[in-house]
Amino acid sequence: MSNKSRFPKWSTPIRQAYLLELWAKFNNQCLLGHNSCNIAGHYAYTANRATTTSEAYKVACVDKNGDKIVDATGKQYLVTFYRPVKSYYQETITIRLYDFLADTVVDSWKQDDRVARSEADRIESIALHSLGEVGKPIRGRFSNIARDIFHTNAPLYYLKAISFDVLRLTPFAKIKIAGSYAHLFISLGHSLDSVSKNKKRKAMRYGKPLPALTQSKVDTIIAIADGCEDVTDVTNKIASTFSDEVEGVVFSSIHKAKGLEAKNIFLLKPDLLPHPMAKQPWELQQERNLQYVAYTRTLEKLSIVL
Repeated sequence: MSNKSRFPKWSTPIRQAYLLELWAKFNNQCLLGHNSCNIAGHYAYTANRATTTSEAYKVACVDKNGDKIVDATGKQYLVTFYRPVKSYYQETITIRLYDFLADTVVDSWKQDDRVARSEADRIESIALHSLGEVGKPIRGRFSNIARDIFHTNAPLYYLKAISFDVLRLTPFAKIKIAGSYAHLFISLGHSLDSVSKNKKRKAMRYGKPLPALTQSKVDTIIAIADGCEDVTDVTNKIASTFSDEVEGVVFSSIHKAKGLEAKNIFLLKPDLLPHPMAKQPWELQQERNLQYVAYTRTLEKLSIVL
């Protein structure tokens, strides 16, 4: 079964919500903003297009001395080559205002994602070729400084290998605790289903980090597995922590709490509402909607934990 997402890479929940807002606002309007417009010309848009065709050109055949090569009748041999030629033309298409705006914003998202991936690759390349491991510090009088820098920036654990559990049909990771000889084997469940084979291979061979979302899932599993002896203990711990049926404190994201209410609500990390990464007006609006959901889940008392 394929693990590919049915959504394109640029399609994030926030961007999907923005397209829905565009549709709710413009719906079937024509390019001039008229609702239910019956004038066909108001839907006509002239777009610039580019096409590539092949252009043939001939080159005379010569020998190594530069003399022309001819046949028995004295006719010179010619070789035909083809080169690509790019041409531009204008095309009139029928399009609604929503489609025009959606195509424009999606193109800008794709460009932003390309720039972000390029920058992430550049930073990753710098990190991979910077200070080496603890066994290979800077030589000479600055070796102690190199060692201090390494230990300061060292992660909590090192990913040694990723393999597959043939009994449970789930992947697991072998990690080494930083500053210790202890190794742990952590079941990853289905957290790696969306990771490509190439990224898994790089993580295993070169210790390159997994995607941020997957790395967050792995870190969460490792934190939950602390103090557990086997996979069953981890599963039971997760079930008891996030169960809605047990008495006590129920941990939940704001999205999961939609439609639910309780007498006492404790809001953790209120400084993330709105999220600092939300910059665009539509992103801030989404964050305000989420903030409203968080503040209206209580029946009696809302406590904000600073």
